[in-house]
Amino acid sequence: MTGHLEKLEAKKQFGFIRVPNGDSYFFHRDDFQGHWIDLCADYSLSKPIHFDFQEGRTSKGLRARNVSRLDFPNQSTVEIEGNK
Repeated sequence: MTGHLEKLEAKKQFGFIRVPNGDSYFFHRDDFQGHWIDLCADYSLSKPIHFDFQEGRTSKGLRARNVSRLDFPNQSTVEIEGNK
């Protein structure tokens, strides 16, 4: 499933993804497959952020799992200063 970032609580390490039908999916930092710092920075700059994720449901509501960004190439590549 795909959607866009609706809201991010960076300090609390969770957010919500809005899908085309209007539903919102909760996700925690542990569900996010990428660089959390980059996600927080882009959100603070009001950049549009799109995700691909697996949908799930808990007793509290809709939950996104295995969340990855569609608009951030090489998100799983960690560049260490001096090793570029």
